[in-house]
Amino acid sequence: MMRKLLPGTDIVANPHINSKIHIWKKEYSALSDLLSKSGIGWNSTTSMIDVEDESVWDSCKRADPQVKGSRYKT
Repeated sequence: MMRKLLPGTDIVANPHINSKIHIWKKEYSALSDLLSKSGIGWNSTTSMIDVEDESVWDSCKRADPQVKGSRYKT
């Protein structure tokens, strides 16, 4: 189907789309776990993670280093 819509392309659905879905699921899971912790919330005005205290954020980073770059990401 992609070749029909985009003639001359060599992109195929698998692995490109499956890879994006896999990454999205992993990031969503990490964000969901992070937001379930006490002291961490979501600021809908800035669309960013809101942390009440730096010590809460430090403990989250120690528990899951993957969330380190998520704090100021929109």
